[in-house]
Amino acid sequence: MITPIEYDNSMDGDAGADMLDVTYPMPHIAGDSVGGFWTESAGSWLHIDEDDTATRRFNLDGEKAFLRVRGISAMDSSTLVVSGHVDGEREGGLWLFDTTAMTWTPIATDASIVGDVAVVGRTVFYVEILYDAVGDISFVVRRLDDATADPIVTPQLDVDDGERVKLSVTPDLSVIADTGSRLLAIDSAGEVSQLSEFPAGTPVTTTTTAGTTAWATAPRVTDESWYVDGGSSDARRVIETNEFCDPRSIETSQREVSPPLCNIQAMEWVDANTLIVSAGTEGGSILAKLRMP
Repeated sequence: MITPIEYDNSMDGDAGADMLDVTYPMPHIAGDSVGGFWTESAGSWLHIDEDDTATRRFNLDGEKAFLRVRGISAMDSSTLVVSGHVDGEREGGLWLFDTTAMTWTPIATDASIVGDVAVVGRTVFYVEILYDAVGDISFVVRRLDDATADPIVTPQLDVDDGERVKLSVTPDLSVIADTGSRLLAIDSAGEVSQLSEFPAGTPVTTTTTAGTTAWATAPRVTDESWYVDGGSSDARRVIETNEFCDPRSIETSQREVSPPLCNIQAMEWVDANTLIVSAGTEGGSILAKLRMP
């Protein structure tokens, strides 16, 4: 079942409501650990709680207005770990973003170019993007917590674009890395195995607290019964139209498969069976709950 999310797009402090279920692409989604989620897109931030109510909607100002986000992950419902860089620069860093106090605390790292980030409890995993003398790109994953001092926990792996590596982490702290064409699992000993290979596209992977991983793959035919629950005619059109776009299905490590969706931008588990998915283009996108059968 796919359910478009209708939410109030009014900015914090605005009177009235601006309800919509067709929106813009949201390349960053983070579960808030209590059933809701955060999104970010081009400096615009949104929090929707477990009841599908928008509780925060704001744009950054000041020096953070120039921040270009590479990844977000939540420590709790109001505290995010954010990776990114200043517009026009390649180097960047990590910050702890308190969305209640609206404060940004730098997190010290040994990396100069930081990619995506994934948080498990109080442990932070992040991508370090590496460039050699001739411009070839690779990445490693580092780990930050109270007991370790920023060690590298994966082998150095070649990739076409380090900014396109997306992370998730399993309950046993194995790393899942989506490179946009391959899904890799890297265990605590550094052993790498390939879980899936698919045509190149936007990397999106997420793992539940029970260890079920989801990723986007080539369009698949499924025998399961799928339907769109609710939504405006425009939202349903975004979901049901797969022509003139990059249609991809969502697959899980439990071998569940969704019907194709157009231009999947990001996704995140918010419970054991529910994914929040951003799909579509600048001409029309949806945030939707996708419940596996």
